[in-house]
Amino acid sequence: MGIPLSALIIGQPADAQHVVDALERAMCTPIYKCINDDPTILAELQSSSWDLAFHCRPATQGTDLGMLRFMRDAKKHGVLVIFLSENYSDEDAANLVGFGAQDCVPKKHAHRLLVAIKRALNVVETRRAETQTMAQLQAERFLLNQLMSNMPDMIAFKDLDLRYTRINKAGCQKFGRDESEIIGCTLSEVANFSVDSSFDEVDVINSGKVDVDRVERVVLRNGNARWISSTRAPIRDGRSAITGLMVIARDVTRRKRIEEESRIAGQRLKQVLDLASEAIIALDDKLRIIVFNQQAEETFGYSAAEALGQHLNMLLPPHAIEQHNRNVLEFRNSPEDRKQMDAPGRVKGRRKSGEEFPVEASVSKFLQDEGCHYICVVRDITSRISLEKRLVQSQKLEAVGQLTGGIAHDFNNLLLVIIGNLDLLKDTTPADSPSLELIESSLTAALNGSELANGLLTFSRQHTFKVETIDLAAIVGDQSRLLKRAMGRGVTLELMSSEENVFQVDVDTTQLRCALTNLAVNARDAMPDGGTVTVRTYNKTLAEPDPSTADGLPAGDYAVLEVSDTGTGIPPETLQRIFDPFFTTKEVGKGTGLGLSMVYGFVKQMNGKINVVSEVGKGTRFSIIFPRASEQKMAPERIPVASPAKNHETIMVVDDDEMVRKSVMSQLRSLGYTVIEADCPAEALNKIARQEEFDLILSDIVMPGGIDGVELARLARQQGHKVLLTSGFPDLKTTHSGGETFDSGSVLKKPYRRADLQQAVRAALGGQSATRPHGTSFPETDAPFPPSTCTTPAPRHDPEKAWPELDPGWQSAVGQDHVQAES
Repeated sequence: MGIPLSALIIGQPADAQHVVDALERAMCTPIYKCINDDPTILAELQSSSWDLAFHCRPATQGTDLGMLRFMRDAKKHGVLVIFLSENYSDEDAANLVGFGAQDCVPKKHAHRLLVAIKRALNVVETRRAETQTMAQLQAERFLLNQLMSNMPDMIAFKDLDLRYTRINKAGCQKFGRDESEIIGCTLSEVANFSVDSSFDEVDVINSGKVDVDRVERVVLRNGNARWISSTRAPIRDGRSAITGLMVIARDVTRRKRIEEESRIAGQRLKQVLDLASEAIIALDDKLRIIVFNQQAEETFGYSAAEALGQHLNMLLPPHAIEQHNRNVLEFRNSPEDRKQMDAPGRVKGRRKSGEEFPVEASVSKFLQDEGCHYICVVRDITSRISLEKRLVQSQKLEAVGQLTGGIAHDFNNLLLVIIGNLDLLKDTTPADSPSLELIESSLTAALNGSELANGLLTFSRQHTFKVETIDLAAIVGDQSRLLKRAMGRGVTLELMSSEENVFQVDVDTTQLRCALTNLAVNARDAMPDGGTVTVRTYNKTLAEPDPSTADGLPAGDYAVLEVSDTGTGIPPETLQRIFDPFFTTKEVGKGTGLGLSMVYGFVKQMNGKINVVSEVGKGTRFSIIFPRASEQKMAPERIPVASPAKNHETIMVVDDDEMVRKSVMSQLRSLGYTVIEADCPAEALNKIARQEEFDLILSDIVMPGGIDGVELARLARQQGHKVLLTSGFPDLKTTHSGGETFDSGSVLKKPYRRADLQQAVRAALGGQSATRPHGTSFPETDAPFPPSTCTTPAPRHDPEKAWPELDPGWQSAVGQDHVQAES
């Protein structure tokens, strides 16, 4: 396909054919028109766009004024003219070329015509390229003008002296000036603001590098601040030489304000998330972590920087990943928006250390960016499960404690009858009688049974202690000789104490010595091949509560007694039961299982805590923690006991147990007293109302019906009678009916010997009643007593009145938080 070319042929049709043939030989595709009328020629030049015009008329006609006008019009419209004639002279040809003709070729020289056409084609193509370039330049200028006029950003050009050479409408508005006032000026000459920046535009010119999106703060003359984002680029010429600078600037104050508000909102959201007590984790549609709050860091052990962008699988145990992915897919496709996962023991998390732990999680989903995103609220329930186990253990021990307390109380009543009767038999048996030895052995066995009952009461927190303010380290030192003898061969006893004075504590010294001996002997037995038992005392001061200790240790000062060994240690399954009564790992006949339970009951009654740490093969450490004594205790004042020559008084014995009542009455009669009896408090009150003669009321505390022994004592004292109370399981301080608090130190404890009974009765008769409430006075009253209607309900003891309310946390030290293995 040839070069397209439009040609106007002036001449005859034969001339036109001759020209077309030549054009085709020159590889052109001609579009032509042949005319021969002068007016038509001029009109055609004016109305149409022609590349070439071929003038084929004779020379006699080509030198006239019309031909000159044709040449002028052709030149005016950019048409190249080639003259073809057989009679042109060389002078004519020179004149025509001088007037602007492209060429003048004789018709008879066809090859010269072809050369002339090719030469003309080169000119045509050059003109076409120039025309296209100019058109493109004009289009670019138009677009640039449109861009500068319509852009909201300031666009400006500067020369090498940084003076404006051009600026758009938006720039003029920024400066508040017309373009004519800005062109030729520098920024400092036209600006209505100051720039908080040390940036120098000369640096861009010198470096030749583009400075993109530089954000600068400008302060207007009215004091308002704005933020401007600008891009500066060097302007280069065709030889890449820098000739100036282009500046594009945009007011980004609103964007900056939104960014700042978003930053502040993000900080507030992070603060809220970090204050949450649960781990909060947000996930994208591919389960990659996009939010990881502070609690999540503490729970899983990863920092936010380590977790963000990672897959959720990093927080799951390997064996749970496959099932979890199935659950996520099921949840994604379900209609529910929230799912709770809280099956204890089945939902697990994994810390950075690799440790697995139980969790409960609440998962919510929401759509964002056409994807399903998730928010997970995760709670570590390790402590809760531990507390639940401790609660079960505490409830079990509480039930056992109540059972043992009740058994001990009834056992003491039985022992009271046995010991009392044996005392009477002993007094009436001749010294040389063979029965005396049997009586003595029976009495010894009964007294040993009493010690066993006291052990049960210690465990159930119903044993009465003699509390003194003592030096813990001094007691350990005094006990060291006995402990060393008890260690045996191969076991070394080490005593350690802090350099500072160990705090004094309020405890029962006898029970403390027993507890220390018990722990030391247990430590010895845990080292069959020998080892070291270390007894240590030291101070412990807590500025704030310590939840890591048994039941949580409040802030304050404490003295610690620690017994540790290097023995076999205690397996975890055994560690949970070491304080259970009658539980022992020793062989039959070598342990009762009451030793540690008695230590535990004693420590709890002294308001102390006991911790056990053990690891199999490495040893065990028992730590007994007592609060520091607040003040020095004074020894109780003794009441002098009267010793008359004869016991002539009358005593009313009140007890619902007939066997106990008859035994006590027999002992009192053997001591010379006159005795009357009442099988319940109501009957005793009726005897008082009938003004029967007696000097003392000896009453049990725990009795059925609406009135117990303490209430009887209160009502009897209102009438001026003396009362002595007795009980099988008195506690330290018990609040009974009427709201008064009685000191159980003045209560005669069952079982007692006849001598103890004599001493207590003489004290009650000779001085103030031993059961008078401390700090309580009773008003005189003439109120009638209830009728003597004594009924015996099914239970022997009323737990609401007879048993003290147990501290709900007293047995929790065997929970998993406090019986732990050393690492």
